[in-house]
Amino acid sequence: MSALKIMLIDDDELINKSMSNILEMENYEVETFTSAQKALHYLETMGPCFDIIITDINMPDLDGMSFIKILKERNLDSVELLVLTGYGSIENAVQAIKLGAAGFFEKQADPQLLLLEIEKIKKTIELRKRMKKMEKDLLEKRHEFYLFQFTNKKVNGIFSMAKQIAEKDVNVLITGESGTGKEILARYIHQHSLRHNKLFLPVNCNTIPDTLFESEMFGHEKGSFTGAISQHAGYFQRAEGGTLFLDEIGEMSSSNQAKLLRVLEDRSFFPVGAKNALQSDCRIITATNADLHKRVNSGIFRKDIYFRINTVEFIMPPLRERKEDILDLSNYYMNFFNRKYQKEVNGISEDAKRWLVNCKWSGNMRELNHVIERAVLFTQGDTIELDILSKNSGQNSNISEQNGEIFSYRQAKRNFEISYFQKMLDVYKGNIAEMAQQVGLERTYIYRKLRELNL
Repeated sequence: MSALKIMLIDDDELINKSMSNILEMENYEVETFTSAQKALHYLETMGPCFDIIITDINMPDLDGMSFIKILKERNLDSVELLVLTGYGSIENAVQAIKLGAAGFFEKQADPQLLLLEIEKIKKTIELRKRMKKMEKDLLEKRHEFYLFQFTNKKVNGIFSMAKQIAEKDVNVLITGESGTGKEILARYIHQHSLRHNKLFLPVNCNTIPDTLFESEMFGHEKGSFTGAISQHAGYFQRAEGGTLFLDEIGEMSSSNQAKLLRVLEDRSFFPVGAKNALQSDCRIITATNADLHKRVNSGIFRKDIYFRINTVEFIMPPLRERKEDILDLSNYYMNFFNRKYQKEVNGISEDAKRWLVNCKWSGNMRELNHVIERAVLFTQGDTIELDILSKNSGQNSNISEQNGEIFSYRQAKRNFEISYFQKMLDVYKGNIAEMAQQVGLERTYIYRKLRELNL
């Protein structure tokens, strides 16, 4: 780690001189100021260019407490703060710590104690930097799964337009069949927005029970209802400063639509049991595979919400209308699952390529993704062959035997469930409510199965 940069503020030049000498002997870079006003002007001009600010409490013009408060108000508090106190002014030091200071040092104390305080702060700074690097690495690995460049001109046009409006912070509605890549486009918009360093939080509205909608979306206070044993941050709080992606918004009940309307209109919401409203600072991107125009006309979906979420609309085309992307996507998924499962499959045979291009792909990119995943798993050599694809595409009826291998009952059952639920997703176009009604299963059971089967 490079030498820490320290800003030292005290109206006594002798103290500044003696303390800066001590710190510089330990290879710290020190800049001294005789007033908090001068230090504040420097920070506002140069930005947060110091790792640590050491400031006296009692100073003319602008005292240390006011200085710390101003730093917070102007978002200049990204550095660690250490306060200097005179003899017998511990109360001021405690108050400074409540305002966010990392520690304090009495001027009459042994200078070694100052160096110990600096060393503790140094470890905190190093830990924060490591955490930020880990978060960045995790974010980059998470995005390895998403392909943002395509051959199809229509899709490229959509992504080009999305990039143009990404920084505008307008609400975006993404429509299209299930599995067409609506979340991929939403992530692309987030990555190219001014919020890209904050959280992208995807939420499936269809999985939230009506009785828990307010608690999950807006959070709740401790004791606000039976079972609320602690305070809970809702999705809007967790996505603060970032992007909240509300998928399957077309399936939201009318009562929950009304609850959502306020935050869309006023950018504020009440956690359950809270007396005061919280302000919302997150971008809203919504998606649905339903025809919202029909739902608005039939009264199922509120017109006022529709216009709130639909500042800009993108319609994702199905995979059958963009066949030129199929092989690129297949190769991308193949490489991804090679890394995931530590395989070395590096090609697709010509017969297999023709089969991939000619398939209808009613489940779109999601179906293609799962077919390639299973093909990578079952391929013994370095090339995906046609028989592997066709046997693992969900179209094969002999689920107890594949590639000459007899499966256990548990594996055969899993293969059947993957094939069955993938087919049902295709038939009902991802509409879980309709699927549950038609096949006689509870929605919660279907969602649990889809998560369990990675569908």
